[in-house]
Amino acid sequence: MDMKTFRLAGLRPLMAIAVLGLISFGWAQQPTAQLTGLITDATNAAVPGASIEVTNVNTGAVRTTASNESGNYVFPVLNPGKYNMAVKKTGFDEITRTGVELSVSQVARFDFKLQVGSSTVSIQVSAAAPALETSTA
Repeated sequence: MDMKTFRLAGLRPLMAIAVLGLISFGWAQQPTAQLTGLITDATNAAVPGASIEVTNVNTGAVRTTASNESGNYVFPVLNPGKYNMAVKKTGFDEITRTGVELSVSQVARFDFKLQVGSSTVSIQVSAAAPALETSTA
């Protein structure tokens, strides 16, 4: 093996690592948004196990998650666009929020305060108030 062949053979692993790094960097730069928040009751206590549903107004795609033991929820990867939200929990009135706009790389925060009541009552909140920006890209 001459010196030129030896140098090229030594570069192959480095080139493979560089290509894999560029591929993973490209995946990390997807044009998505994140939606997060806190579900509490009238006393500001966390409400675990609440069902949070987001519906993409343009596509009709529906995603659902549940609040954790601290009342927090997250939708980590959503396409930018307009969404409607609904929060439900047995023993509480349902809350809906319409017209939630998400843009590329946005981390939007929407907290909900549930009121004790029957599950047949629905409270609608317009998305006139902007989302809290919790991070910037």
